[in-house]
Amino acid sequence: MANQWTDAEWNTEFQKMKDVGINKLILNWTADSKNKTTVYPTTALSGYTQNTSADLVAKALSKGNIYGVDIYFGLQINQDWFVNYANDATWLSNEANISKALVGDLWTKYGTNPSLKGFYLPFEVDNLNLPSTTEWERLISFYQNVGSYIKQQSSSMTVMISPFFNSRGATTANWQTMWEYILSKSPLDIFALQDGIGAGHAETSELDAWFSATKTAINNARPSMQFWDNAETFTDNFKTLDLKTVVADLSVVRPYVSDYISFSFNHYLSPQQVNPLYYATYKDYVLSGALDVAAPTTPAHLSGRAVNSDTNLLNWTPSTDNFGIVGYKIYRNNELVWTAYTNATSFTDSQLHSNTSYRYAVQAFDAAGNYSAQSLPVTVTTYAETNYPTNLASGKKYTSTTPAHPSYPDSGGKLTDGAFGTTASWDEAWRGSNAASPYSFTIDLGSSKSIKEVNANFLQAISAGVLLPETVTFSSSSDNISFKQIGIVHKPAVSSSDQTKTYRLTDLSGIMDRYVKVTIEPASIAWTLIDEIQVKQ
Repeated sequence: MANQWTDAEWNTEFQKMKDVGINKLILNWTADSKNKTTVYPTTALSGYTQNTSADLVAKALSKGNIYGVDIYFGLQINQDWFVNYANDATWLSNEANISKALVGDLWTKYGTNPSLKGFYLPFEVDNLNLPSTTEWERLISFYQNVGSYIKQQSSSMTVMISPFFNSRGATTANWQTMWEYILSKSPLDIFALQDGIGAGHAETSELDAWFSATKTAINNARPSMQFWDNAETFTDNFKTLDLKTVVADLSVVRPYVSDYISFSFNHYLSPQQVNPLYYATYKDYVLSGALDVAAPTTPAHLSGRAVNSDTNLLNWTPSTDNFGIVGYKIYRNNELVWTAYTNATSFTDSQLHSNTSYRYAVQAFDAAGNYSAQSLPVTVTTYAETNYPTNLASGKKYTSTTPAHPSYPDSGGKLTDGAFGTTASWDEAWRGSNAASPYSFTIDLGSSKSIKEVNANFLQAISAGVLLPETVTFSSSSDNISFKQIGIVHKPAVSSSDQTKTYRLTDLSGIMDRYVKVTIEPASIAWTLIDEIQVKQ
């Protein structure tokens, strides 16, 4: 993001921050020790290369100096932290040495900048993955090793951590005990607790208890430590959280904290990144002390028509609002199935059942989180479809670019055996992967066949971390070398309930091939479960 900014955009970002009272910026990381990259030029770290075109460290400090914004350097990230945590003492000790090398290099290069105020340790600690004093002692060793080295460079440099808690299956008493133990032995200065709202680790009603326990732990173990709130300003689908929720969260924790930071103004509130109405509404709140409470007008004249056997098109006249509309919610059969973060007044609902009636309503919302009433409903019926009864893929073998996860084994026949899974994520019919990158299956039909339909069936079980793919791309080939794209199916509109969903392309023409490839783009770092792929004629 920041690597793409021009100097003018850097200036705009810092000015916008200052205009709403933001006087701190934490650079999340300066290096990635798994991939051996940095965001600034260095020769001090052997084998590391800079993966940004700009020196982001120098740029942030320069603007901090100009605008009076305090800058904190995040040290290295490493995705293996979320595998190893503090279970591998050798790995963690090596990471401490990397952190110290980073600190020394950054301090030598940039330590004279007046805006530099401290260092942030990016390894995120939680209460489920460090269950005993064995792991706590290893973490203490890491904190002592890195923290004391930072203080050797300058006693004025603060050391910041930003842990998070899981409220499910855990207690505030255990959380308090854990941090009293760790903090009593660790040279740390700032505890910036993630509120967990965006990540789904907590509800607003739970914040008081967890922040109170943290404050008590700090008072008992390290009373000189500053306690900050790290407010999450995003939703579970990485959109901007409505400002009513943000303000409510800030209010709940106010008795316990001395300052606030967030993840993240720059991603989810800056007018250079998201709809400027979010920033305008928040600025009005900061200046007036009162958040906008005026609801948008109700969307009117909702109409709809069928496009084909699995697609309906909706249209309506726009709502109005004193600040402006940031989006619309689409309801189908009384369930919320889609949130559109746009002021567009049409919606295409695809991957539906054929010859089926659907009842729709639309609701507008603004940046503050005020909602209109729902529109008057409209019912739309999809067209009847052509039935293609022969599944050419039945019993056929296939290859995959990603092996099946051991929890969901597959010897190469599970996806063509005709066995569909239930909505239970543990159903043995499912083949699972938690890969973050796209992967594919290629089915050999045995000989070239006329293909009229391709489909793949997936599970959504959000509470179990199982999400539908972002996209599924179908391709075909006669030689298993050169593939032609048949089409792409994007994640359809669905409710949040546990359900199976078929991604389908039908009524195809002019396709005569032997091999069919199904490429899956997962939804972030989550489980993707698939049970069947069908190729029909």
